[in-house]
Amino acid sequence: LTLTLTLIPANPNPKVRSLPAVVLLYANGTVVNHDGYAAMAERPTAAAYPWAPQTPLQLLREGDLQRNDDDTKTALPPPEECGVVALYFSASWCGPCRSFSPHLKAFYDRMREKGHGLECIFVSADRSAEDCDAYSKKIPGLRVPFEQRTKIMALQRQLKVQGYPTCVLLDAATGEVICKDMRRMIMQDDRTGERFPWRKPLVQDLSQSQDGFLEELSVVLFLDGSLNDDDTAAALETLNGLASEFEKAPASPSFFFVNDHATARGVRRLCGLRTPDPQERFKKNPKEGSLRPQVAILDPHRNIVAADGELPAAWKTVDGFKELLQLFRDGQLKAKALQVD
Repeated sequence: LTLTLTLIPANPNPKVRSLPAVVLLYANGTVVNHDGYAAMAERPTAAAYPWAPQTPLQLLREGDLQRNDDDTKTALPPPEECGVVALYFSASWCGPCRSFSPHLKAFYDRMREKGHGLECIFVSADRSAEDCDAYSKKIPGLRVPFEQRTKIMALQRQLKVQGYPTCVLLDAATGEVICKDMRRMIMQDDRTGERFPWRKPLVQDLSQSQDGFLEELSVVLFLDGSLNDDDTAAALETLNGLASEFEKAPASPSFFFVNDHATARGVRRLCGLRTPDPQERFKKNPKEGSLRPQVAILDPHRNIVAADGELPAAWKTVDGFKELLQLFRDGQLKAKALQVD
């Protein structure tokens, strides 16, 4: 095993928000893990080399879980038996948690009666094993054993848990986050579970949903400047075809379109794209590209964007767009910094 350490002063680097920070790279420059410090601290053995990120599902499938009703050891059921997994971050000392837990249990029982392969896993923030074990009896399904603190902290960090209760729904086969706020869905948006398991559309309207935007690789199709309905329909068809191709792929990008002018203006500013002038439709020679669909590929981890003027016309076909995405990921497309205020 070869591991080379390079020390870089943090002061000139605005992307470093906390210290110590470790970014792990392969020799060719490809990023292995943007949060190498946490990965190495959580798995401080040579067996974990090169400390590639672990998904929540990988963490859950390592080691035993416990049944909440009788404390017996078990494993996460395979995807054929549980299609979706609810990770419930909660604690007995938390009042809102104690209020929500009965609603979660009723919802869990109702969805299983309807044949939905829902499993629930309690991830405890309790202060003692005794508190965790006692409180788990009020929660359906399974739990991460209290003594597996490293795993619990890793799950909290990976799913960006900032408060309690938090209930996140995952696809049991792919690990994809289906819903980041099950509590809101159960208590407000879909109390009956009629739309469960709330899978997001392949292509989202950015003015209605920002799920995944600027959290992972994002592809945005701008329709706010388009005057040609045929061009608009063709561009949306291409984007839907591309999203279908990536639906089951690991680390799939999120796909969005936007035709709301107010939303588009802010995203264009972020991408460094000019906002179309509505008066140009009356001009004899409108500026090139201002009155047709445009596209941008954003990578929040590298803080870069490849926008329409820098992208070849190949994005207009699914195969061409797949090639462009790979070139972008490999750093072979012209890109610029995101214009973050």
